[in-house]
Amino acid sequence: MPKAYYVAGRICRNLDEMDQEAGSAINFLFALFLHEYMVETMEFHGLIVAHGDSTASSIQKVANRTCRTFVFEAIDMPMDTAVEDTITKVRQYLERVNARKGMILLVDTGSLSQLYSSIKNDLAGDLLIINNVTTAIALDVGIKMLGRCSFLDIVRAARETYSFEIQYFEGVSRGRNIIVSCMSGVGIAEKLQEAMCKVLDPSDIDIVTMDYQELRRLLDENQKEYFKQTLLILTTSALPEHVRVPWLNIYDILDGKGEDLLWSSFKGLLSREKFEELKREYIRFFSIEGIVSRLRFLNPTVVINEVELVLMKYEQYYHLEMTGHIRLNLYMHIAFMIERLMTTDPVTEQARELSPHEKRFYGISREIFSDMEQKYRIRMNSYELSLLYELFRRIIIEEKN
Repeated sequence: MPKAYYVAGRICRNLDEMDQEAGSAINFLFALFLHEYMVETMEFHGLIVAHGDSTASSIQKVANRTCRTFVFEAIDMPMDTAVEDTITKVRQYLERVNARKGMILLVDTGSLSQLYSSIKNDLAGDLLIINNVTTAIALDVGIKMLGRCSFLDIVRAARETYSFEIQYFEGVSRGRNIIVSCMSGVGIAEKLQEAMCKVLDPSDIDIVTMDYQELRRLLDENQKEYFKQTLLILTTSALPEHVRVPWLNIYDILDGKGEDLLWSSFKGLLSREKFEELKREYIRFFSIEGIVSRLRFLNPTVVINEVELVLMKYEQYYHLEMTGHIRLNLYMHIAFMIERLMTTDPVTEQARELSPHEKRFYGISREIFSDMEQKYRIRMNSYELSLLYELFRRIIIEEKN
């Protein structure tokens, strides 16, 4: 009973502040009470957005009363309200409803293009935007929604009936897209999306975040239409074997196989140089995520930037090409090493014979870490250098005699 639960939530938000447990219980009880007044079989969601102190609310009231159920939500835009504030309210509304079956947005003049460009990545389903909203239009659309018209039938009727501007966007499949979905939540998916948006042209590809459970449901139901334009699905968890859409576990980018699949999906969209930049963004992100819960004193973001500079110096000196998983491993190791040197007693060093390659590595390492040693007041002892050498040993390109 999603509509009843949504309206119940609106009521609860207008009540005095309650603790979370009590608020959830009351929300549920209100939903049970309101359920009999709702038409839960109406699959689509309607939203009216208009300028004025109560323009949208007035149209909503007439439409909902005439339809005798909750059909439209309304967002008023007082003339002194910034468009960004309205966009935020629309996004908050989309977070509270499941609009995968379709969303109908009625707006007044001037809101159409900017609203869509701002909310398109918050939508998984089809979207119809009708401009120059009036009470008559809201009633017409509301009655069609109640009458269980298909979304495409409502789109066709709108195009035939209304002479002004309408736009229809076909859900995830409206254009070439990459879907990012993380089991641990949308937050990580949005950060991965941000990393891709830094290097990909938004006019070439849509980067869409999707709830993991919703993604699994659509894949399990074999909803091919949703993914007909999807180049790749990026996840942090494995997908079932039956999935035919190209997909990649983000952690597999750190090895050769995953990197090849990612490049084959992106090579028509960006240069190899930009692709390498994207890989570095991913590695830095997962390094920060991995160490943030384990570092006790250091700022993870600052440390990662410093470690990246260290690795660049090793790459330049040894002419290295580090694969993703090696780079990640070194990020993690060096970050923890710095804190370890800051917080533990010096290790008793035992003299041992070093090979020529080790002597060379120890010497260049002391130069590379000299700035860090001064900043954090640490000293790179032989024990830490030996551990670091073991990590580098297999990838260092030795000069041929």
